[in-house]
Amino acid sequence: MPAPYFDWPVDQARLTRGFFIKPPRGKSKRPHLGIDLAAPKGTSIYAAHDGTVIYVGREFKGFGRMIMIEGKGGWATLYAHLTKARVREGTQVRQGDLIGDMGKTGRATGVHLHFEIRKQSGPVDPMKFLPQAPRFAGKPENPKDFDESAMADVL
Repeated sequence: MPAPYFDWPVDQARLTRGFFIKPPRGKSKRPHLGIDLAAPKGTSIYAAHDGTVIYVGREFKGFGRMIMIEGKGGWATLYAHLTKARVREGTQVRQGDLIGDMGKTGRATGVHLHFEIRKQSGPVDPMKFLPQAPRFAGKPENPKDFDESAMADVL
């Protein structure tokens, strides 16, 4: 089954960290399996695709309050560090539905959304599946933390 159409989970934000499996030299020893989008605390977070909310909680180490939405064909999205979840497990959502508010819960150095797209539980680079015309502005706060190859298909 082909990938569903994904949309940005925020109206406006600043991309502060990209997706990478192999960390940039001299940086964290762990991969970063999503993208980080920074905006003011309480910024609305929207479902990036149609699906069913399969998880709302705080049990995943480091992610703080998070939501997972499962769509068709084994595709899912993860939204982490939320101040507030506005959906419950089992809720059917449509792309663009309000699902939560941006925050700084879990292991986070600032207010942001950590956003992942997964296929059969494995992470994929969200930048390869989001619309070509991003609805956010700016460059990463620390370019050394950002794998620019993740942006290659967008710029």
